[in-house]
Amino acid sequence: MNDLEIVKMRLEQIFDSDQKAIKDFKAGTLTLDGWKKINEDNLKCVRDLLCQGIFPFRDTFSEKAYNAFFLAVQHSENIDLMKQVADYIFKADVVQVNKTHYAYLIDRIRIFEGKPQLYGTQFKKEGNVVTFLDIEDPTNIDIRRAELGMESFEEYKKKTESY
Repeated sequence: MNDLEIVKMRLEQIFDSDQKAIKDFKAGTLTLDGWKKINEDNLKCVRDLLCQGIFPFRDTFSEKAYNAFFLAVQHSENIDLMKQVADYIFKADVVQVNKTHYAYLIDRIRIFEGKPQLYGTQFKKEGNVVTFLDIEDPTNIDIRRAELGMESFEEYKKKTESY
């Protein structure tokens, strides 16, 4: 097994760990501190890869490995790292990345910076009530979303209700 296969396997384990943590947290069997610890461990691997100049594009590694990398960054509170990864995604070819991930990172960064989001990806859900965080220029949100190949905001809102 070569080094890239080992990295791919580790990232795929991170994906599974991330998804299990979310499920356990929602079920009440994992505390917020426990979830944060898992996210911190996952993020360490991501930082190590970037320090080595490795970005796990999906056409080089796998869709699952790429998604693990993205989710570790998305679930972090590290704005500088989110900006770095958003830049990689923005500059990459659509074969290498999922362009919608750019929107998720940019919106998350803007929320952390106290600014309204651009793409409407960030929301809070309490019970069955979904509340989207402030959106800048909501009249043109679907134009911005379409530029990244995203569904309309109305379609996305309907999907969030089933989360």
